[in-house]
Amino acid sequence: GNLVAFKRGSGQDLLALRDYHPNDDMRRVDWKATARSRQLIVREFSAEDDKRVIIVLDERLPADAAEAKTLREKLESEQSGNAALRSERFERAVSMAASLMSHFTEEQAEITLSIGTKAGEPGIGTRHLHDSLRRLAVTEPVFTDVSLANGFFTALAEKLEQNEEAHVFLLTAAEEDEIPAEIAARSKIITI
Repeated sequence: GNLVAFKRGSGQDLLALRDYHPNDDMRRVDWKATARSRQLIVREFSAEDDKRVIIVLDERLPADAAEAKTLREKLESEQSGNAALRSERFERAVSMAASLMSHFTEEQAEITLSIGTKAGEPGIGTRHLHDSLRRLAVTEPVFTDVSLANGFFTALAEKLEQNEEAHVFLLTAAEEDEIPAEIAARSKIITI
C-alpha cells in the first residue's frame, strides 16, 4: 500500500499516511491526500501519541446489594418475567462505563472494555463502541458473600503489566483497603 512518512509539529506526531482499511476510523481520513490520490488515505499517528484506555467493570457486588432493589424495580422484574436482580448501584456503574467509552471514542482513543476478568478486544471508532455497548447491555451483576479481594485483582494486575502506557478506569464495589496498592496506583478508581 501507499505509505508516506513525515512528522508535523502540532503536538501529535504524524507517523504516516496510508491507504484506508475497512476498520479505520473515518475521522482519520486525510481529505487533501485523498483528493490528490483519488483513493481514501488515512493519517496514522505514532504509538506514543495514541491514547489507550482500559475500562474495567468489576461486576461483583456484595450480596446485601441484591436486597437494595426498590419496590418499583421488584414489581417491574416480576411483571416482565425477568427474575435477574439488577441494582441501581450496578446500573450506575454500567452507565458510567458507557459514558467513559463514548467520551474516549470521540477522543479517538483505543478502548478495551473488560467486564470482570473477560477482556474485550481493543478498538477505535463507533463500530467498536457499539460492539462494546452491546456487551455492556447484557452484563448482569454477580452478587457474592465473599470478599471482593480475590482472583479478580490478580488477573487485573497481569493485564495492567502488559499495558503499561494505557489509562485505566476501574469501576468496582470493592473497599479501598481490598484493592492492591499497585492497581490503585495505576488506575482511576470509581467506587460503585
